[in-house]
Amino acid sequence: MTKRVAIEFLQEVIAQLKKGPAAFDFTYNEKHYLGETIPIGQTCYDGLCEEYDYHSE
Repeated sequence: MTKRVAIEFLQEVIAQLKKGPAAFDFTYNEKHYLGETIPIGQTCYDGLCEEYDYHSE
């Protein structure tokens, strides 16, 4: 990995962390889901993200 690639990767990680988590709390098929999601930067286009990493409580 070149320095430039490493810097770009770290800049993407920092941008994701700055967006902050989004809380979710819902029930689907009688199962309750509660946790937080963080957008995955590589899947974001024009401010909309297709995929999120989630952490359940």
